[in-house]
Amino acid sequence: MTALILRLAGLQQSWGERGVFHHRDTTAFPTRSALIGMFAAAGGRTREEALTPYQQLPGNPSHRDLTFTIRIDSPGTLHHDFHTVGGGYPPEQRLRTGDGGRRSEAKSTLVSHRTYLAGAVFTLAVEGPRPLLDHIADALEHPAFGIFLGRRACPPDTPLVLATHSTVFIGVK
Repeated sequence: MTALILRLAGLQQSWGERGVFHHRDTTAFPTRSALIGMFAAAGGRTREEALTPYQQLPGNPSHRDLTFTIRIDSPGTLHHDFHTVGGGYPPEQRLRTGDGGRRSEAKSTLVSHRTYLAGAVFTLAVEGPRPLLDHIADALEHPAFGIFLGRRACPPDTPLVLATHSTVFIGVK
């Protein structure tokens, strides 16, 4: 079986599993939805088009046809950070309330907590229809939109694409 082999490494990564209000977590490894989102963005697709079949490719493959195998080369360490929004503005520019008014000065700053993986490295084998894998490899080398490791603040190190036609042996089926 052949696969596209990727190296996911960067100063920090964040593969969100649950984003509840002002708390954004990360899983210990890349999620399927985040990887599909990264491939779709690199190919110039919107979020709504991410799972749409590629009509221009033989067999009309889609990202649903992909299988992922992830090797954790370095698990990284969890890094907790916080971000603030809306503080220090004059009354007419403060954050809005649910009824359309403005927050008071004491409540004008919202704090969100975010978790990242610092120093994590993953090797990813992506299996699927060959035309789709070739398209993804080309898109990752020449992306239409930016490529990020989960969040916009997490650009990948290079090289991202290690091999485009690698033979993989994954257990016994």
